[in-house]
Amino acid sequence: MLYDRMDPAPFTDVQLQELGHLKGLKSVLRCRLHAGQGSLAKAIAADPSCQEMVQTLITAYSPANDDNNLGSLARGFHNSSRLKHLFHENVVRAFESLDGKLKSIASFRYAAQRFDSILDIAQLVVLHVRPIVTALLEFRIQDPKKSKWVEHLLTFFTGPKLLLLALLCELAASASRYHHKYDNLGAQPGLVTKSAYWLQNLSEELHRLFFFTHGEPLVLADHYTAGYVSMMRSSYDLLIEEGVISGDRLVFYRPGLRSEANLRRVLARELGSIQNVATLYLQALEPGDVSVAASTTLKPLADILGSDVFA
Repeated sequence: MLYDRMDPAPFTDVQLQELGHLKGLKSVLRCRLHAGQGSLAKAIAADPSCQEMVQTLITAYSPANDDNNLGSLARGFHNSSRLKHLFHENVVRAFESLDGKLKSIASFRYAAQRFDSILDIAQLVVLHVRPIVTALLEFRIQDPKKSKWVEHLLTFFTGPKLLLLALLCELAASASRYHHKYDNLGAQPGLVTKSAYWLQNLSEELHRLFFFTHGEPLVLADHYTAGYVSMMRSSYDLLIEEGVISGDRLVFYRPGLRSEANLRRVLARELGSIQNVATLYLQALEPGDVSVAASTTLKPLADILGSDVFA
């Protein structure tokens, strides 16, 4: 049996006896739920394109010496009452549903230690592109001092970057399903074989979604309508050009991708970043060299039991 816990320090012999699993206990490992979440964040940080997007849209703090820079998109929408109100108004117009509004209010939060923060906010942006863009433009007109901050955010609402965000959202959703298989409210021991099975399923799922291992990746397939790329396109047309004029000034312009063939080329190019992130993420989840695992993970337990470790 494998007992997951928050930190890798060994149990004392008294704790092992209290658990009642001493005979079947093979090792004490760090909680895979926390380890998986950290591995995903580090894999994203290793890719410059993905990391820049996550920082700009989700994680960046506002500078202490600049009141006109609200930090990331998520922090700006959460901390600015005016911007939040504009967003809610546009969500209601788009969906004509109070439920949609209430869901959006509760979702625009980020904290590094909170599970699924990146996924939650990425989903919110992907599914609300039009209300977010409109709210930012209205906010810019009402508060010209925030123009530079808004302009910087709007540079991420282009076809290629939105497609990358949708792909990142797809990856985070798969990772979340894997992580939460280790939810263990009753603090019961798990099985090593089950962990290996879940990891294998995750690897196969990510390869079907993003790699050419078994043919065309699902994210490139027209029939994959349950994916975030398809859901985003159903509410926001990436093929057409979009421009917004306020007074006699062009305040927003997004070039369209113009054709399905060009969209697929752009999507395939952005897929490379996600493949890099997925590869690093899976490598971090692998158990690694057995001899290393035996000497580092099982040695403390062996010392408690007064026995030797054999790789």
